[in-house]
Amino acid sequence: MNRSRILAPWGIFALIVVLMVMPHSADAQAYPYTWTYTQLTDLHQQSRVGPSVTVDNNGMVYLAWAGTNGPQSGQAYLNIATSSDGINFGGAMNPLSSTDWSLSNAAPGITFFNGNIYYAWTGGSNHINISYAAPSTSLSGAFLAHKSLVNISGATQTAAGSVALAASNGFLYLAWGGTGNNLLNVAKSTDGTTWSKTTYGYSSPYSPSLAAGSTTVYMSWTASNQCLFLDVNGPLTTHNCSGTLPNGGGTYPYVPVLGTAGPGSVIYGGGLVSAYGACPNTPCNLLFLAQAGLSSNASVGYEVTPGIGVTGNPIILVRSGFNPLVYVTSGTEIQVASFSSLP
Repeated sequence: MNRSRILAPWGIFALIVVLMVMPHSADAQAYPYTWTYTQLTDLHQQSRVGPSVTVDNNGMVYLAWAGTNGPQSGQAYLNIATSSDGINFGGAMNPLSSTDWSLSNAAPGITFFNGNIYYAWTGGSNHINISYAAPSTSLSGAFLAHKSLVNISGATQTAAGSVALAASNGFLYLAWGGTGNNLLNVAKSTDGTTWSKTTYGYSSPYSPSLAAGSTTVYMSWTASNQCLFLDVNGPLTTHNCSGTLPNGGGTYPYVPVLGTAGPGSVIYGGGLVSAYGACPNTPCNLLFLAQAGLSSNASVGYEVTPGIGVTGNPIILVRSGFNPLVYVTSGTEIQVASFSSLP
């Protein structure tokens, strides 16, 4: 799709979005954000699930996703691409040169840790795989040399869907929903090889996400049509990360993610910002945003991109000195929304 065709109506869309996200009450003062919407047209990336994104210490952005084409039904080739601005990406690359190891039916996870780019995915037999490579703009096959299965206490770990990766305070974190029971798991490691795992008494039909700060990590997930989160290194206290959804004069309490995706969260502005698909009206799974304190519930959520549906877990990228970006799969097309101004 030609970008000029997308940018042309922005005079109208910008006004609509500004009106939608301007604060409506004292509870909404945490949301003075203006959003614009742009589309990743450089790659024409296609995916059935949400992408994953990270940034290295030089500001290079890495996008990871499972495509829509594979040799067998339900399988897709894994991809990776790089960008200096998070919007204009170079050509898609296969991070693993072997076909046997470069297929997944779920979204991969990606993060920057200990000077390397770590890439995790759900492979054959639902096994969780992980690999790493040095930061580069040439990553075709680069992750193959360090590919391994995630093994804990002699057992290969399996995931029911997508996996999430994050790094904080010298630890690498991996989150997933277990096979057969959808129980949420978080494992952490100091080297990407030896892991310890916590299995929580919470379950979700969709994959969880991780939000990492310098010393804290939070997991968010969907349960009973709510976005919930907790501190993975703290007490087992859950908080709501969705908030109420304003609709004219009414509100819809805690009703996000009524479709085929979980939330995506990031620590930002002193709180937890979460993106999710919500369904207060038809069509369902429109992209919404809410912010919660790190130990409190979200109060209000706002639709941030008019008419943009959510197919896979959204992911939020925050870089120092740059506007945050939200990546989302709508239908099968990976798209990105950005703050046009910071709070």
